[in-house]
Amino acid sequence: MESMVRRLALRAFAVSATVAALACELAPAAYAEPPLVFPGMEIHQDIHICTLAYVDAKLRMAFSAGHCRGEERSATVTTTSSGT
Repeated sequence: MESMVRRLALRAFAVSATVAALACELAPAAYAEPPLVFPGMEIHQDIHICTLAYVDAKLRMAFSAGHCRGEERSATVTTTSSGT
């Protein structure tokens, strides 16, 4: 009787180990999406084009390099958060 219990426990362990091994092998590989923005990327707004200087992934923010060009020379450039 005791050997039957041992055999049953050993079979249950073998089946569990086999299922775990197959699950690990059949799992799809992890895939990370590439970033949507990157330094040097152009920002198009109407007729103006600027470039990104820095992308902070932790804060999820990107900062313009200030290298803007366009046909119109009277564009407004904001240098502070107050708009001056």
